Amino acid sequence: MYLKGQGVEPDLAVAAQWLTKCAEKENAQAQFHLAEMCLNGEGVAVDAQVANDLYQKTLAGFLEIEKENSNASQEYPIATVYEKGLGTEVDLPKAIHWFTIAADNCHAHAAYCLGKLYLHGEGVEKDNVTAFHWFLKAAEQEERNAYYAVGQMYFDGTGIAQDYTKAAIWLEKASNEDLPYADYKLGQNVF
Repeated sequence: MYLKGQGVEPDLAVAAQWLTKCAEKENAQAQFHLAEMCLNGEGVAVDAQVANDLYQKTLAGFLEIEKENSNASQEYPIATVYEKGLGTEVDLPKAIHWFTIAADNCHAHAAYCLGKLYLHGEGVEKDNVTAFHWFLKAAEQEERNAYYAVGQMYFDGTGIAQDYTKAAIWLEKASNEDLPYADYKLGQNVF
């Protein structure tokens, strides 16, 4: 509640206290959020070593939980830890594996991350058609950044047949989410 200000005023320091209490009880979700806070200095002092230790515990905890109960809310952080090398070595094949599982379990941001990896050929062979598939899946689940990606791909005809009408629809959705690059794209052909 304190982290996002739900029902209370946002207070990162208080959020960190509650998350620390929970992380000490080996809660992987709390460890993950606290690690991010330590890495970024949000509510606590920046401490890369503490963040690294928490990410290691997060990964172990989520992998253990995943053996008994598949859940996108734990699969996405596993993928993120492997993608960014947080508390472990960067391992893009494992990241892609976990992003795929999470995306198949309707985690919109995981689908968006897969789209980016396929679009740029990071850890996989570059594949614009597959990138579009994942971006569209994310956009259909209301992942705001995916709105722009889908619109851009329709505009350019990347991974999908060029369609300015569909591009405008998705770019307007992105614009409605206050993504300024969508505004630029929508207006760029005016001159």
